Amino acid sequence: MNLRRFFLAFFSFILIISANAQLVNPVKWDIRSNKISDTEANIVLTATIDNGWHLYSQYNPAGASLPLTFTIKKTNNFSTFGKVAEYPKPTEKFEELFNVTEKFFSNTATFTQRIKVISKNKFTVDINLSGQACKDDGVCVPLDEDLSIDIDGSKYNLEITADTSTSSDSLALTSDTDNNSDS
Repeated sequence: MNLRRFFLAFFSFILIISANAQLVNPVKWDIRSNKISDTEANIVLTATIDNGWHLYSQYNPAGASLPLTFTIKKTNNFSTFGKVAEYPKPTEKFEELFNVTEKFFSNTATFTQRIKVISKNKFTVDINLSGQACKDDGVCVPLDEDLSIDIDGSKYNLEITADTSTSSDSLALTSDTDNNSDS
């Protein structure tokens, strides 16, 4: 009987620890848009990072911790151009475990994607963010967030036509290791 109680207590403890581990969300996201011209807007994503945690840059080198990636669902309502810019410049630190210099953010980071508005109607921009956040002690959690923002195309003076045909349902934003953002 005591053995049964021990196993019940042990498995209850493991279940509680597992549930708490899944609730850790060290990065909170805010999304907004800024109209920058009669046909263009910036989609601005701001990450607020809990103390003691860091978020890896989309420009983290190959062989390092998982970089942040952005996937924007492609529609005929808008087109993207340029790379996702990140601000401020990420911290760089040599990681002996991977033998590379990693790039990451602490406290806050802002990511900006420019879009060209094509539709005169209201539409939604859907973005998936994936990556990894870690503590210095090696505890890491995967990130997988779906964010969306509504854009009102009627607020833009659209006199453009664009061919937005594509064979893909989504546009994955990737970048090389050269980050020259001015944001």
